[in-house]
Amino acid sequence: MASRTPLVMNAGRIQQLQGGDSILASTPPGRRNILINGGFDIWQRNTTFAATPTNVYGADMWVPTYVTNTGVFTISQSTTVPTAAQSSTLSSFSHKLACTTLDSSITTAEFLILDQRVEGYNWRALAQRSMMLSFWVQSNLTGTYCVALRNSGNDRSYVAEYTISVANTWQYVTIPILASPSAGTWVYDSTGVGVRLGFALACGATFQTTAGAWNTGNFLGTSNQVNWLASTSNVFFLTQVQLEFGNWASPFEARFWSQELYDCQRYYAKTFNYATAPVQSGGTGGAIAYRNPVAGATARGLTWRYPNTMRAAPSITYYNPSAANTKWRNATLAADSGTPASDLIATDRLAISNPQISTDAVGNLIELQVSADATL
Repeated sequence: MASRTPLVMNAGRIQQLQGGDSILASTPPGRRNILINGGFDIWQRNTTFAATPTNVYGADMWVPTYVTNTGVFTISQSTTVPTAAQSSTLSSFSHKLACTTLDSSITTAEFLILDQRVEGYNWRALAQRSMMLSFWVQSNLTGTYCVALRNSGNDRSYVAEYTISVANTWQYVTIPILASPSAGTWVYDSTGVGVRLGFALACGATFQTTAGAWNTGNFLGTSNQVNWLASTSNVFFLTQVQLEFGNWASPFEARFWSQELYDCQRYYAKTFNYATAPVQSGGTGGAIAYRNPVAGATARGLTWRYPNTMRAAPSITYYNPSAANTKWRNATLAADSGTPASDLIATDRLAISNPQISTDAVGNLIELQVSADATL
């Protein structure tokens, strides 16, 4: 049997293992990055949000969180990306934030961050180990920015600084992060957040600490953090975000689009076609449906199996495909049917009933759109 030559990854290149080299334990090949949708390819809810309320997701897995007195911003999917020659990985999209109403003076309790909340199971692979954060970033506003990791109990935080030195130019940033402590409130399963990764754009004194160490408390930045909300000219682009084990940054792990979508669907799924935003009267594409076997006000039902097993039993939202309400729609009659009720909400499926109404006839096509949300 022919012998096999051991290979080792070195600065993104595969090469033969040389004498004296050692192989370090790491995340299994093909899954270095514990973040999901770090390339911002998946946007199930929409691709542009003109007025962003706090804790509402834009790109899947990414949520802007803020407290601000006057500042307003928009988020959108952008095709402004680093070139393949720059990053060694071709990106389709970045995440864009644009300030639309300024907040010229950040008070002590104000902040703005773009957050990914990593499930405990996924965080467990890096917990209490040294790690590396890498990403590509661009803004017209130069200066010091911060990025923070926070645990589930918000009682341990690690803040790091980086500098955008040239305006409107893509910049690659790598940040080594010390192993997380065992002390504090941590989640290592599906019941909650393992760690929050937050990119700060504004940070008041209440959430400021020193950089480069795990500190006790809930912190998002340092006193050097720029106030990105100070001008309506300000924009911020982010892409190819990776958090991995070790002391060096590997090339961004570009996954198949279908796999990235599948991973996102553990937290959010919808019956709508992928490119359709989930709204009332949003159309019939992808809707669940049945042909009515019995006329009149007789309870009928069906089961929707989610594309992926969800993190927890999700919250359910119903959408009428052709009217501004949450009722089933009789597509044959172009009229509303009954009000849907959840008979079973499980992590793998949803059983829905329809009491129907007197005008529903045999053979009528009755449809409904649904979304399931188990985000952290």
